[in-house]
Amino acid sequence: MTSTPLPKVRRLEAAGFRAWPSQQSLYDGAWLYRISPTQDGRRINSVTPLDPGDDKAVIERLSKAGGEFEKAGRPLIFRETPLMPQSVLDVFLADGWSAEGESYVQICALNALDLSEAKEQLPYRDVSGWAEQFIAIREQKPEQARPLAEAISGIEPDVGLFLTQDEASNPTATVMAVHDRDMVGVFEVAVAQSARRQGLARRLVMSALRWAVKRGAKTAWLQVEADNQAARGLYDSLGFETAYPYRYWRAP
Repeated sequence: MTSTPLPKVRRLEAAGFRAWPSQQSLYDGAWLYRISPTQDGRRINSVTPLDPGDDKAVIERLSKAGGEFEKAGRPLIFRETPLMPQSVLDVFLADGWSAEGESYVQICALNALDLSEAKEQLPYRDVSGWAEQFIAIREQKPEQARPLAEAISGIEPDVGLFLTQDEASNPTATVMAVHDRDMVGVFEVAVAQSARRQGLARRLVMSALRWAVKRGAKTAWLQVEADNQAARGLYDSLGFETAYPYRYWRAP
């Protein structure tokens, strides 16, 4: 699936779990259950196997996982990375599971990125206010801001929330950066419909990366959906390269 060494995949996966924690984390061997009964999203409501060699008693363990997710009121979803055992994938293919959400984990060495012209911008301190602005840009229901703010507040590494507004104080773009030792994850890049094609996302991402570099980050990483051509074009232009793909499998 990928030429990226598995230890590097594991490190990026661990950074992802810390950057966006689930409400519950359970282990069955090297299978990690991430369950969030009151928060939506596949990445925090799915099972991620973390060792290709942990492939014993697959059918029984799938049943056990289904029971745990049923108790939480969530459908059983698995996240396939290069760490998933082939025998698990074989069961999915044989039993009619459906694949969805193909995405890429991408990385960029920050010392190769010219941030000299990036605007120095202080992070937005009001988590609830930032969440409300993000939800407004995405044109989602206002009540979705509260669980988003709760999720962000639960992140243990340092979080930088970045925001731009127009002259009328309407939000135009957002970026969230999660600084974790020598790495920084980039999340929630959004631009208002009326402000697109003006380079806002690029400038704000670069400001967030400059903030992270000053705090000691050396590698940036992000997750992008395979069919999001606009975002992929932006990240390609910044120097991000695909480390490995992942996708989700939903039980029939």
